[in-house]
Amino acid sequence: MSNQVFTSQTALVPILDGLFDYAGLFPPASLEMDAAVSEYLGHRDGSERYMVGPFVVPAARLHDMQRAFEVLGSGTDFTLLPRPVTDPARDTSTLEEDFRAARRLEQHTDLPFRCVAVESRIPVPMVDAAAYASLVRIALENAGLEPARVFLEIPRGDDFEARLGPYFDALVAASGRPLFAGKLRCGGSTPADYPSSREIALFILAGIRVDCPFKFTAGLHHPFRHFSDNNDVIMHGFVNVVVATTVGAAIKGHVRMKNDPSQGDDVPQVTFDAPAILEQILEEYTPQKFRFVGNNVRWESFILQPDALRRVRSELALGIGSCSIREPLEDLSHYFPPLHT
Repeated sequence: MSNQVFTSQTALVPILDGLFDYAGLFPPASLEMDAAVSEYLGHRDGSERYMVGPFVVPAARLHDMQRAFEVLGSGTDFTLLPRPVTDPARDTSTLEEDFRAARRLEQHTDLPFRCVAVESRIPVPMVDAAAYASLVRIALENAGLEPARVFLEIPRGDDFEARLGPYFDALVAASGRPLFAGKLRCGGSTPADYPSSREIALFILAGIRVDCPFKFTAGLHHPFRHFSDNNDVIMHGFVNVVVATTVGAAIKGHVRMKNDPSQGDDVPQVTFDAPAILEQILEEYTPQKFRFVGNNVRWESFILQPDALRRVRSELALGIGSCSIREPLEDLSHYFPPLHT
């Protein structure tokens, strides 16, 4: 982990490792392709490279992406966003077409381009995660595209809580090669696009219940929960989200966590109201409440050790789609001293 920023805060490294999938083509950044690719490569080759995940690209921009990377003499791992399916009962041909285009890019270029993930939103008229997962799997098989993961975004709505269990059950049932995973949108152009802390907490716990990984996208450019004057909305923080997921995993017995050292024992898992605890963490506005001491992260009396954080990041909270990596870096530098070596 040498030549990295923020490594003076060793407890922060497991949280940041590969956290940000780069989505600079999307709002609010909305960069042109050449600018997005140049910025991405700057991050990928910089001291912050350990934080950087794949380049996120809509299927319609694959050719532009290829050209922009090739001009700079580089290939890339990428996450593909196929065109939305408007009527899954009648037409899924666009899925297969987009997957075939990604497969051709992998096969017929001199530089290494690799589709490592696919992300698609479950169509609102459909909502049935099991049926849509089946359609996506068939289209992938027909196209010969083999991403490591497929993230299916759950639409929010009045029945969101009731749909979470069947949604994650369907993702687990569909998993094999590739692995299916959850996705929750945490922001957008209007306040209504921002889920409540309770919705995020329930989403996290529903994934933990069945050992199904997930990612988040949008609205998580900043480490801690805060009010945004620009968006006129309360925005969630990515540190809050990762810490909440780790505490949830510990409460459910998936990872080990320590309570206050004066108590001497592992946390007694049966004593906590998991949704309430996670909601409290997600709503924490005070950065100083998240204490980074040695290799551990501490919130209130809960102590999260690096092994627990690494396991949660590799098995549950896989990443965050962000239109900027510069913004999280700048925000982090206000709270933690960057270390350039």
